[in-house]
Amino acid sequence: MSESKKKVVWKDDGMNSNYANAVNISFSAEEFHLLFGTRKNWQQGNKDQVVELHNRIIMHPIAAKRLSLLLQQVVKQYETRVGELDTGAVNRSATPQQSTKTIQ
Repeated sequence: MSESKKKVVWKDDGMNSNYANAVNISFSAEEFHLLFGTRKNWQQGNKDQVVELHNRIIMHPIAAKRLSLLLQQVVKQYETRVGELDTGAVNRSATPQQSTKTIQ
């Protein structure tokens, strides 16, 4: 069978589903680490954000870049159908503080 005629078969019989409203990404020279969790404190007065982590995905840098490109494409399709997403007032200078960048 030629490379162009092969198809991907997605097996979901062992799949777990989790909700995440918080994510952190770090990387080393060899891999990216995506940490997914759920914010647990909903009180407005709390200074610290408590996030219960429940999944860590470790990816090769090329796979991480492919994921980034795919997410950009899918978000664009979503916004075309549903409307533009407002991520709120994002302070671009705060971005490095929100994601951990570790090089070993």
